[in-house]
Amino acid sequence: LDKCVTGLATRLPRPTDLVKYAESCMYTPNYRSYR
Repeated sequence: LDKCVTGLATRLPRPTDLVKYAESCMYTPNYRSYR
């Protein structure tokens, strides 16, 4: 999750992209690995 947050801070995407990015982070297999 930290990687996702860091990516968001670096990219500063639009709210729409932010939602998609957050969703992709949550549904990514990597997310389960970190958790």
